[in-house]
Amino acid sequence: MPKSERFTPLAVLTVSLCLVGVAWHFAALHFGGSPGERGVGPSGFWRGTDYLAPGAIAIALAGFTLTAVAYSLVKSLASNYRRVRLSGDLKDSQIGFLSRGAESLARRERCCHEQKAATHLELERANASLVQLSSIAAHDLRAPLRRMDAFVGILREDYAERLDSDGLDILARVEKAAARMHLMVDALLNYSARRLSKETMQITGARALIDGVIRVRYAGDVAWTIENRLGPSASINCDPALISHVFVQLLDNAIKFQGEQPLHMVVDEVEADDGFIAISFADNGIGVEPEFADKIFEIFARLHNEDEYDGAGMGLSICHRVVCDHGGTILCDRSYQGGARFIVTLPRGAA
Repeated sequence: MPKSERFTPLAVLTVSLCLVGVAWHFAALHFGGSPGERGVGPSGFWRGTDYLAPGAIAIALAGFTLTAVAYSLVKSLASNYRRVRLSGDLKDSQIGFLSRGAESLARRERCCHEQKAATHLELERANASLVQLSSIAAHDLRAPLRRMDAFVGILREDYAERLDSDGLDILARVEKAAARMHLMVDALLNYSARRLSKETMQITGARALIDGVIRVRYAGDVAWTIENRLGPSASINCDPALISHVFVQLLDNAIKFQGEQPLHMVVDEVEADDGFIAISFADNGIGVEPEFADKIFEIFARLHNEDEYDGAGMGLSICHRVVCDHGGTILCDRSYQGGARFIVTLPRGAA
């Protein structure tokens, strides 16, 4: 037990009362009578004492007052000491708890990082296997298609005169189905080939990229207009060739699905999270029903009959894959009225 805790307030009170009692006794002895009346020795110790003498009472009151003050002071000091010591012990406990919590969080973070790295590696392997499988399947599908084309050609050249109108109609349907299958195989190969490489990533101006696409692909076409409102500071971190393909696909879709009025598209920057840039492609075409806003990004997804609009149904699927590989998003605005609006979000280029 520390020395500072031995003199408790109760001990101080006891000692003080004893000292007051002794002082009161000698004061009573001093003020109680004449020197001749004071006794000597043990038998005369109490002779001549007067505890109710004014001087003795004054000494006693002063002693009791000093005792009360001393007791209060010691009690307050002892209480503060215990509080400080308890606070110190609590702080030590809190520091230990926080230290253990930090170590636990560090272990969890390392574990999560390792799991994330393992999951990323597994995903890359799965994607590589999928790309290889798609390529092999697409090439293998070409062989029976080539044979089908050959037999249809033979029937068309050598036996067309022997076929009636129904036979010629069936032959035309077979040719159309074969052409459709060729288109789907080409789309599947194109989908598997659109892979992002870190070596091709660079800071690119979004406005210049879109202007380049319009100038190269749609030069001289006055049947529709594109209003590019992007500022010169709108830059993205991307593979320019792949993102150009995304922009081309969005423009092609707007042209394909334009309504009765001449097509007018507005390309503008909209609000995005920090570190990203969001580009809006809004047109006045036939639009997309809200319930199909997610379906249109699926592989081979079609909302219209192939007799109405051509295509394999892979264009937006390729766009979705390319944008996601860049760490961005592409979506169809369900709330947009008067046409279709696609919003492409990509990492912003460094300022």
